Order: sequence, then structure tokens, then C-alpha cells
Amino acid sequence: MQKLVGLGAAATAGRLFVAVCFALLGSALPVSAQTAGGITGTVSDTDGGVLPGVTVTAASPALIEQIRLAVTDRNGQFNIVALQPGIYSVTFTLPAFSTFVRDGIELTTGFTASVDAQLAVGSIEETITVTGAAPLVDVVSVTQRTTVSKALLETLPTASMGGSVLINMTPGLNGTARIADVGGTQGYREGMGSNANNATFHGRQGMSYNIDGLPILSVLGNGTFSFVPNPLLLGETTIETGGSAESAGNGLSINAIPREGSNTFNFSLRGLFSNGSMQSDNLTDDFIARGVKQSGSLDYHYDVGFTAGGPVARDRVWFFAAVKRQGTKSFDTDSFFNATQDTLLFTPDLDRPSFTDALQRSYAGRVTVQASQRNKVNFLLDVQNNWVFRHPIAIHSPEAKYQWNFYPSYIAQASWTMVVSNQLLLEVAAGGAISHWDASLQPEVGPNSVQVFDLGIPRIYGMGTPRDPDLDERYNQRASLTYVTGAHNFKVGVTVEELRADYGIGFDPATPGLPHPNADKQYRFFNGVPLSIVQYARPYLEKNRVNPDLALYAQDQWVLDRLTLNYGLRYEYFAAHVPAQDVAATAFLPARSFDRIDSVPAWKDFSPRLGVAYDLFGNGRTALKFNFARYLRKEGTGIPSSLNPINTAVNSVSRTWADADNDLDPDCDLANFGANGECGPISNVNFGQQNVTTRWSDEVREGFGARPANTDFSVYLQQELGGAVSFEVGYNRTWGENFRVTDNLAVEPSDYDPFCITAPVHAELPGGGGYEICGLYDVAPAKFGQVDNLIVHSSNFGDQRRVADFFSFNVDTRFQSGMLIRGGIDTGRIMTDQCFVIDSPEQMRNCEITPPLIGATQVKLQGSYPLPGDTAVSVIFQNVPTEAYDATYQASNALIAPSLGRNLAACGAAVTCNARYAVNLVQPGVNFEERRTMLDLRLTKLFTLGDGKRLQANFDMYNALNSGVKLTTNDSFGSRWRNPLEILAGRLLQVSAQFDF
Repeated sequence: MQKLVGLGAAATAGRLFVAVCFALLGSALPVSAQTAGGITGTVSDTDGGVLPGVTVTAASPALIEQIRLAVTDRNGQFNIVALQPGIYSVTFTLPAFSTFVRDGIELTTGFTASVDAQLAVGSIEETITVTGAAPLVDVVSVTQRTTVSKALLETLPTASMGGSVLINMTPGLNGTARIADVGGTQGYREGMGSNANNATFHGRQGMSYNIDGLPILSVLGNGTFSFVPNPLLLGETTIETGGSAESAGNGLSINAIPREGSNTFNFSLRGLFSNGSMQSDNLTDDFIARGVKQSGSLDYHYDVGFTAGGPVARDRVWFFAAVKRQGTKSFDTDSFFNATQDTLLFTPDLDRPSFTDALQRSYAGRVTVQASQRNKVNFLLDVQNNWVFRHPIAIHSPEAKYQWNFYPSYIAQASWTMVVSNQLLLEVAAGGAISHWDASLQPEVGPNSVQVFDLGIPRIYGMGTPRDPDLDERYNQRASLTYVTGAHNFKVGVTVEELRADYGIGFDPATPGLPHPNADKQYRFFNGVPLSIVQYARPYLEKNRVNPDLALYAQDQWVLDRLTLNYGLRYEYFAAHVPAQDVAATAFLPARSFDRIDSVPAWKDFSPRLGVAYDLFGNGRTALKFNFARYLRKEGTGIPSSLNPINTAVNSVSRTWADADNDLDPDCDLANFGANGECGPISNVNFGQQNVTTRWSDEVREGFGARPANTDFSVYLQQELGGAVSFEVGYNRTWGENFRVTDNLAVEPSDYDPFCITAPVHAELPGGGGYEICGLYDVAPAKFGQVDNLIVHSSNFGDQRRVADFFSFNVDTRFQSGMLIRGGIDTGRIMTDQCFVIDSPEQMRNCEITPPLIGATQVKLQGSYPLPGDTAVSVIFQNVPTEAYDATYQASNALIAPSLGRNLAACGAAVTCNARYAVNLVQPGVNFEERRTMLDLRLTKLFTLGDGKRLQANFDMYNALNSGVKLTTNDSFGSRWRNPLEILAGRLLQVSAQFDF
């Protein structure tokens, strides 16, 4: 493993900056203010006069140091920050006044509780203790926050306790459409299938996922979940938007807080089980009529774990450890093994359904050390060995799915907090998120296997694409200084990240360093008839580096009576490079070498953050909040990868294939890039050449203000009712800037010829089909295959817009009876507009999309109710949209030629041409499948066994309504159009238990 420090000169400069901060501050980096809560307030006498010099003590078992102190300023105000989540008692003392104690203050991550006190003149021995409801409304912070605690997860039917739980429970939060976890049976796949850049919240796209304030997402693209944190290690998870200048990402940040030990030993055993006999079939008559043979179903699912925590030395050293093993095997929707595996045809073997087999193993622990009264140190390690035998990609047959092996994968972190004084807090943290993996071929794949993509079915079969070695490594360091007075909470800080990604494409892990002989090609069919061939410049090892991703920020929270100003400024510098790379000769290309490339990109940006919170009536129960902020899109190694010369030098091309003798064998020389035999010319004459065919202009590649960003405005009203209920109503508007487009300089709009087609007749098309579709264009034959791409800002061509407007209503309760109600309604839409011509006039077709509100409206509710006999019932309900569907029609050359007046350019000089042109028969993004309604139920029985031992037994019913809606559909227009590729799993019964001792 490389050191946690970085990978280059720029990162060295960033680390020097951090070192200077350490020297000036005495050592400091945050476990981030986002990871902790706070207590603030004003102390006065019984006549209303403010009292300076009052000692305020916050005490909680959650603190290894047991207490934190503050002293009120001349205005009687105090502020205690960076408090761990837990239950607190706050004591106010001042000579000649009686002592005042406020008990039962519950702090969650990032929540600032307002606690005011009045001290009466009296003996110091007198103590007045008040136990009241904890504040439900944060009248100081402007951050919108949803908190999911360990206790809540143990109460509700949340078997997986993983990332899908956050999606199920948070109104407005969307994940990958195909991930709809029923009873935790997605297992490790819920991480594998979730692309962080696809996650949206109120139109904000992309996010930052952190453990204890440090990012852990894979560096691939803009971030993915290749590493799934052990949920048994986590105590609380928050979803935050808006507010502070220390927030990275695109306005959406998920932060999980690991559990710590305590002064008493605590142990827990947890297990759950379900199998296929405990699941109902939800294959509807409609699906059967469409030819669907089976819905997805479970074979088995288990999850077992053990936790232990306690003192190594009381009040000095605590430990917490969590071990987890989870296994899942499930059968895929309408997917079967190939009965004709050794041929180029796909024949589903209905007796052998496809399945996915996944295993997750995690060994995690945290050690907390109170080195002195003022110094606290944390160490965290989560080592995982994960394996997915059949990677669940819906259109892939079993032998074309990946066999992933993730090892070694781990998160390692260390943090140091120093309370210099009651007003000065120094913090330090550094960590790494490391994932090494490979993708092996399945056992059915032989040396003569070729990958085939039949667009008409649609199905990819034959073989997958081997990958080895693949690794992504994220290293990060932070430094901050917080200065607190009664009215101010001022913070400055720096974060530095270094990212490393190596991806070996086409190499077979079974024969290290060697490719599979057919990993460099893919045949494309249409309903069993050869259509084209894709040729790849494989194998190769692609390397990308980001060094550094640097941010400096300063922010202040200024309390002015009932008004709190939250303002800050964030400076970010993002620099990436591509190392020198050598690629050996392939079947189609000679050996190639590429020099190092710097500044791919080199961005600098300032992002202001401004928020206002107003205690509307001065009683801490009603808050009106405004936010205005600019956020940069969170990046991984996706940008340097797109500018990597291996990719910009044209890594793949396609060519038509007319199988005249019907032998399913391309009778042509694939190394001859011109038309020959049954093959047309390649689609790009620059295939594999050293000249760069895709470049970024200087305006998008470097400088100030070039990075894609969002500006966000929101207004929220939060209200507490009766000390047990709080609700929030809000409006959020987000709009993007710095959009990028690709301009092919080798062509002009005049190089495209128009044509029309007639849509097929189909009852599910608008008006039953048969309508004319115009505005389609094909490039002139003389320009076919000519590519000289330049990526520029879209503002060079027109006004591109992406605007999101969302309204929300949320409720949360804390009834003393134990009854729980929480959740809300979220609705809105994302409008996109790119109505201008860059190369082809066809770009004006479907250029503006305004989806209906129903496409984004969500209802998500959770509740629990205690029953006699230490039993309880709980529920999670959600009604959410599924994905929008398209209708991609592969129009034949024979259909197009009469309108175009010639053959398609892809035909070349061929007399007989089977080329096709993809046309979407419906407007994208506005037609939605049936909404998904899910109801999950839990019946819980508690057994108190004495001596602190407790057994919780659960009987769960997931998808109790046995809903069978589509999760993903076949968008290829044909006999299987809108057939489900994945169906929501049927009703599932599950048993689980947890033994605490």
C-alpha cells in the first residue's frame, strides 16, 4: 500500500500547506463539523439580564473525556461545538447563583441544540434540574439534514441496513433505478450497482459519501460504490444539503459516523435468514402475455454479524469491533443460460435460469484514545473481501456477466482532535479508501467464444470483457481550526485528496498479463442476423491520476439575537494528469506509446455560500431558513480518463457486416480498415493512430470558473409542535452552468442530409404509431468516419439549461410513548434545454425536455407503534416513480434510402447494405412506467433476560403488497419492447434476531 501522502508535485504543495497549518494551529484537520453536533444558547438572570462568565458544562457518556466546557461571553452567549451524537446533560454554574441543570438533550450528527437558561440568585449548593423535551428544530444551522440512527434501523424493517435504506427512507433522494432492495437481498450488489453520479436529490446530481467526514467513494468516473461500508460499524448516517463552505460535492453529502466503545463492555450478535420458499411469485398476467418466463426470485439470503465494544482503559482507551458476513443468491428476471453456448446464437435454456451469487465479508474496528484531557485520537480500519460470481447487468446472459473479485479493499483512517481552550478547537484527519479488483470470465467461456450483442432481443452473450488488474485508491487529508465565541463559530480549513486509477481492459486474470483472444471484438446482430462488428484496441492498461483535489475554506456562523448568518467562501483547485503509457501490439494495431499529459484538467474556482436562519418567534420552535450557494461537481478520475490518449486516440470503431453466405462468419480481413469482403469500412479512419481525435479547448480544460457547477437557492420553514412533532416545508431551485459539448470540426451542419421515416404501427406508441418522423440526418458519405472532436463550452452555440424546481413537506416525531412517525412528500421536475445545432441539425430533435411532475413525485413514510407485552409493529411505505422509457427503433437502410435519396453513409460502396439507423420513436424522459409502491412490515418481540441482556426477535414482511412493477425495461423497439429486464422482487418473509449482552 502506498503512503497516505500523495502522488506528485502539486500534491506536495498541498501537503506543505497542510503542514504549515499544522505548525500554526498545533495540528489540525477535521473529522469535519458535519460529523458532530453542538449546543448553543444564552444565559440570563431572572430579570432578563444577560450573565457573562457562566461556566457551561456539557456531559455525556458518548464523550470519552466525559465533559466539554464553555464560558458565556459579555452577551451571555455560549457555544460548544464538535460534540459526538448522544444524550447530554448541560450544567450552568456561576458564583452567587444557584446551579441550573438541563437534562435529556439529544444530539444527532450536525444538529445544533439551542439551550437557554435562567439562573436565580441563591446558594451555590442549590441545584435546579429541568428534564424536558429535547429541541427538535435547529434554529442556528441552515443545513437541511435527514438523520438515520442505528436505533432507528433496528426498529424499522431494514434488513440490509445499507445504502438502499437511505434511499427508501429519504423523500427526494433517488438512486439507480434498478436498485430496489427487497429484504436486503440485493446484498453487496446495492453498492456495486449504485453510481454516485446518478444519485439525485432535488435535482442535484452527484454526491459525496463520507465516513467520519472523509470521502470513501471509488475514484472511477465521478464516484461509485465499489466499497460498501459495514453497517454494523456505523452508529448514525446523515444526508445533508446546503450550508457550510466546508461541504464538497454538488450540494448533497452523505456522512456516516462510526460507533465508539464506552466505559462498559457491550456485545451483540445479529443474524437474519430468508430463502425462496419464503417468497411469493409476482409474475403478473400482463408480463406473461408479453412472453416473460420468470420474475426475479430468491434462492437464499443470510446476514450474520458480531460486534464488541468497551474499555481498554476506563476514560482513556475505548474499542469497538464489527465482523460481518453476508451471502445472497438470487435468480434474475427472465434471464437464462445459453443452450447453444459454443455458437454465435442465443437460445435460452428455460431449465437453467440465470442467477447472481454475491458474498461480502468485512472485518472492521475503531479505537478511541483520550491521550490527555485535551487530546483525543481515533483509528479506524474496515478490511473487506468481497466477491460477485455473476454481476447483475440486466441485458447480459450469464456467461457475459462479470465475475468480480474485490480484494484487498479497505478503509483506513486516523483523526486527532485537540481542545486548545474553551474557544479554540484543532482537528486532524487522514485516510485512504483502497479497492483492488479484477473481472474474470465465467466457466462457460471457451477460447473461441466471441461477445455478441443482439440489439433486437436485446441480449449480450458469448463472453464478457476480462479486466485485470484494476485498482482505485483515494487518499485524503484535512486540517481545520475552529474559533468559538458566544456569538461566532468561525472556522478555516484545508482538504487535500489524491486519486489513482489503473484499469487493465482485455487482460484475463486466469492468464495474468495475457488477453483472451477475442476480447478485442464484438459482433452485433439484430434478431439473429449479423449487423456490424465493433473492433477494440485491446488489451491495454489505462492509468489516470488526480493530484491534487485541493480546497481551502473559511466560514462563520454569527448569531445576532434571533437571526443567525451562515456565510463562507470556498476555493478549489483540481489538477489531474495522465502518466506515460505503453501499449503492446494487438491483433489490429501495432505497439503504441503515449507521453505524459498534464493539466487534464487544471481548474480553479471560488464558491460563495450564504445562509440565513431566523428564530421566528424567539422560542426556538420555529425557524425560517434561506440558502444561496454555488457547488462544483464532484469529480473522480473520469476527466483524465476521457482525455487519456488511449481513449482520445479512438479506442473502438464499428463497421457493417453483410453475411451474404449466412454462415455467421465475417468473411473479411478485420485488419484491413477499408471495405472488403462482407465488411464495410471502419467508422473512424483514425482508429488506433497516435493523432489525438478528441481534444478539450483551453476554455474548458483550465483556468478560473471553467468547472461544471450548480447554483442552489432554497427556502425552508421548520416548526416544532407540542415538543414531540416537527415538520418542514420547503422549496428548492437548482440551475447548472459550464456545460460542455463536443464539436466535430471535420464536419459542418451542411454535411448532413435530411430524411424522414414512418413510425411502425403499435398500440403503445403515441396515436398507435404510423406517424411521420422527420428531422433526421445522415452524414454525407464523403465525410463518413472523419472525426476531429473539440470539447468546448455549450455557450459557444447557445443557451443550455438544466433547471430543477422541487417542493417538499417532511414530518418527524419523538413521542415519549415510543410511537414514531416520519417521512414526507417530495415533488418537482428537472427541465433540460439544449436547442442549438453543433454538427448535425438532428440535434434540435427532442432538444427540450420538461417531464411531468408525476415523474419525480415521491411519498415516503416510516412508523412504529409499541404494543403490550414488549412487542411492537413498524412499517416503511414508499410510492415512487420508476424509470422513463424510450423506444429505440433500428430503422433499416431500405426504409431510409427512398427519403434520403441514397444509402446510409455507413454502407460505403457495398451493393447490399444492412446498416441501420437508431431513431427514438418517443420523446425521451417524459413517459414513465407504472409507479412503484412498496410496503414493508415488521413485528418485533423483546425479551429482557437480566444482567443487561436483551434479545430482539423480528418477523418481517417485505413488499407486503406483492407489487411486481418493472424496474428496468427493454427500450429497443420490437416484439420485446417495454418488456421488463428487471421486476421488483415478490413478497418476502424474513426472520432475524439480535442478542445484546
